[in-house]
Amino acid sequence: MWNEAGFGRPSQALSAADQAVVAAAEAALAQGLELKRWWDETGGSGDQQNFKLVSSYNHPSSACGFFDVAPLGGRPYPVMGDVEECLYDRPKTGGSVAAAAEWMRQQIREFALGYLLRVLDTRDPEVLPGDAVPVPEWMRPFSWCPDGPEGYHGFGYSQLYYKRSDGHVGKFSPEERSAIIDLRELGETYEWIVMLVRIFDFDLELQPFGSQLPGFQLPLRTRQLVVLNRDFVVDRERPEPGVLGEYGFGYAVLSNPNAPSLLAYGPGHFEAGYQLFHFRVLEDGEVRTRLRFLVNRPRRLLNVSVDPFHWGFEIAGLLTAGRSNVLLAPMRQALDQLPFRGASFSPIFSSIDLLNRFTGGMAEQQLCISVEQLEKEMLVKHYQQTHETLEGSLFTWRQIPDWLDRDALPRWVLTGESG
Repeated sequence: MWNEAGFGRPSQALSAADQAVVAAAEAALAQGLELKRWWDETGGSGDQQNFKLVSSYNHPSSACGFFDVAPLGGRPYPVMGDVEECLYDRPKTGGSVAAAAEWMRQQIREFALGYLLRVLDTRDPEVLPGDAVPVPEWMRPFSWCPDGPEGYHGFGYSQLYYKRSDGHVGKFSPEERSAIIDLRELGETYEWIVMLVRIFDFDLELQPFGSQLPGFQLPLRTRQLVVLNRDFVVDRERPEPGVLGEYGFGYAVLSNPNAPSLLAYGPGHFEAGYQLFHFRVLEDGEVRTRLRFLVNRPRRLLNVSVDPFHWGFEIAGLLTAGRSNVLLAPMRQALDQLPFRGASFSPIFSSIDLLNRFTGGMAEQQLCISVEQLEKEMLVKHYQQTHETLEGSLFTWRQIPDWLDRDALPRWVLTGESG
């Protein structure tokens, strides 16, 4: 079977894990679009709770978080998120303002729709180890070699699956995954694509005994599956007075059925939601970004199992880099029939609830110890991550003299691979 979607390589066979993701993609896409339409039409409900995410001086941006209840599937659905608008760039050339603004519009359109998803990750400088042999999983704690995503920042995208306009579903080959398609192909060549987003440097710091005492980090640096179709792509000229063009993309979040089970919330574990990245080119050539993020509110952060078999499977998977999951699948399925399988508790939310019950609510009222405060911390972290990612992309945007001159673009832009 050949991939006739324009790449010309053999289509990849779908494993059972692939099929589980593909089966969930369309439902996640429908949920994300339903939430997006609700916000586009109403801007939230009348009972929405808004709050500032950042307070800064001399910074050309505004950002706020919100808690709300959205209609999803005919029922009330608690959601939270953040919205931001900020300056991205201004034209530096002299001469006609109109000509400079039109040049900026054309460049931003090509950058946002053709290449941005390939270049949204950056990496700190590091010593290269040469042609080192890959370090086995159990030896990594003792190794000085650079270790995978360490030192990366921002979002790293790769395309995994697609559904063509003729209904054929396939998998991108390894050589194609970093070279994200031109988003203007959605609706023509493709109905949707599923991407993997590697979210770097996203640990959530928790200090349960106060800011002056030691705390710990909750490792949310993980991977998020997303699904994108034409309804999430913006490609408009003159959308409103004073705006030359608006360009960008968004995607629905897709809960990863193959994600680690210890975490119950965060990247890879969102039930429903979406994210938007929009660029607006004004008549004077100024470029501004509009960002929006909306997901379900958490019911718990961790799933701490009370099942000893569960921990055995988790440890085996850790020691074998996941390879034991396939070998032990029949045993896991047999043990799943036992009555205590799946029993778990959420230590963080349970502790917060217990502390507030014990103090008559004083922990929340005077010490800000609440689930809501924890949710706000998560939104602040997401805002910081997204804002820093866009700031990193600005350096890439300014490196290229002409984004329309494809023949002059460096290889790492065309392939999405550094080095």
